[in-house]
Amino acid sequence: MGRDAHLTRISAVFRALGAITFLATVASPLHGCSPGASTSVKTPTNGTEKPRVAALPRIVVTSKEALSVNELFERGMRRFSDREYVLAAGDLETAARAAPEQPWAPIAYYTAGIARDESGGFRECEEDFRRAVHSQTLVPQQRDAHIRLIRVLVYFERWKEAASEADALVNRYKDLRTLESITVRGAKALAEILEGDLEHAERDVEIARTIIEEQQFDLPVKIHVDVAVVYYALGEIRRKRAEAIRFIPPPEDFPVRLERRCQLLLDAQSAYSTTMRAYDANWSFMAGYRVGILYAQLHADLMDMLPAMSFESPERAQLFEAALRLRYSVLLEKAIGMLDHALSLTDRTRQDDEWVRLARDTHAELKGSLAEEQAALLKVPYSREELKLALEKLRKGKRIVPAPAQRQK
Repeated sequence: MGRDAHLTRISAVFRALGAITFLATVASPLHGCSPGASTSVKTPTNGTEKPRVAALPRIVVTSKEALSVNELFERGMRRFSDREYVLAAGDLETAARAAPEQPWAPIAYYTAGIARDESGGFRECEEDFRRAVHSQTLVPQQRDAHIRLIRVLVYFERWKEAASEADALVNRYKDLRTLESITVRGAKALAEILEGDLEHAERDVEIARTIIEEQQFDLPVKIHVDVAVVYYALGEIRRKRAEAIRFIPPPEDFPVRLERRCQLLLDAQSAYSTTMRAYDANWSFMAGYRVGILYAQLHADLMDMLPAMSFESPERAQLFEAALRLRYSVLLEKAIGMLDHALSLTDRTRQDDEWVRLARDTHAELKGSLAEEQAALLKVPYSREELKLALEKLRKGKRIVPAPAQRQK
């Protein structure tokens, strides 16, 4: 090897060593994200001046590029503006993790959370909003991030956590805006229902409903999801109270109890029906399933009660049972129609999760129950008009006695 070639190789080695030394000062070996670096620059000193420290920009190095965290943040924001949500979220999350002390870090997490949501990654946006909310750097976006975090927790039915965050929001911001108040009250009500505290849950729901009615948020055909959550909570309160009315042992005031339970059932169904007006598949399936459970439980309770009751004659027992079956079949038709509407959303959303499967199973069960009730009613020697008259007497607490002229058809 000639002398010139040898010198050339030595020069190349020194250049490579110089590049490695530079990268070691700006890049971290962990995920390619540097924790930051600085170096002291020696300057002439007369004994009173301190060495001047020059901060090097924090660099994120990947196999394809090397960008400063500021450049990565700016690119993420541009991509977000261009609706490149997946790429934007990646840039913003990487930049914020690499430089959490930067003033824009909570903004990066907040924007990344929205980007994840917009790109269909609703499950991935929770951590972004949480980091934005709990950042030590205060920015205006934290308030909206907090509301979005509560909504995510409510959506995933983590209602205790949602209520805890709602309390934290109230303590942090004393002057809640209209929709924020509705979000907070809905989250707290669901947590209270979970704990069996229906009294406080109803209080929170009524406060939210007052706001909703004053602002006319319930008037549009399509309502806001936060409004739908409040009505779902209202449906749950009414459902719980309906199911608390039992018929075993058979009570002396059975007609009154039955009417009260049926009315609560219809009131719950009305609230769940309002929930569906958000046209959100998840809440619609949840509401539809709850309605189905209401009717299934009512039927089970009534059928369990019949053997425990005593009647003056077999004819009176048959009339009583037929009247109950007629009442139940009418309610069933309403429930099936509601589930038909909920399941029609699957054609548009193509959603196929646990709630959809539960709703489908309940729909099939209710249709089977309706067919059984209709078949049973065809076998009794009473017309539908006679059964309606018996139901009216039952509703008013009067004795129902078969007419002597009734004959088997």
